[in-house]
Amino acid sequence: MLLENSSVDLNRKMIRSREVSRQGGGVTGETQHKLNALLAPSGEGMEPQFNPSGGKRMEKIELIHNLVCDDGSWALSQAMFDNHRVTHLDLSSNLITSDGISHLAQMLEKNCSISKLFLNSNNIGYDGARALATAFVNNDELQIRELEIASNCLGDDGAEALSVGLAGVSERSE
Repeated sequence: MLLENSSVDLNRKMIRSREVSRQGGGVTGETQHKLNALLAPSGEGMEPQFNPSGGKRMEKIELIHNLVCDDGSWALSQAMFDNHRVTHLDLSSNLITSDGISHLAQMLEKNCSISKLFLNSNNIGYDGARALATAFVNNDELQIRELEIASNCLGDDGAEALSVGLAGVSERSE
């Protein structure tokens, strides 16, 4: 898998939530290996057959249609908590609910590098929208430039919560 522009496209490569184990608070197995490979600086410590970044610093991760679900969202959030290189994250069409988005929101409260976040066609709902909005408000350094969140059953209240959260981000960037 050759990558350009320091990105990895794992669309439909099936990093499934069933590969995730939260026992002992960690991620195990193939998912941990894939996440570590994605987020390792300059491809350090990776096996030659799985060096998705080609030795570059990872800036863009696309995990569209991977059945990431809520546990996978938790694993990715844990792996990205202190990562300040990834600026673009696409988790569209992954069966992520408000529980999974809550994990991502916790990561976004500390991580200020994400500027493009795509979460289309999940099942975030009002609670997930509220969690994201809270993260946007609580992280003064977060600079979301693009947010795609279509087909998520947000409802009017969820859309309003997000607009309030994004208004704070917009004011900071001016």
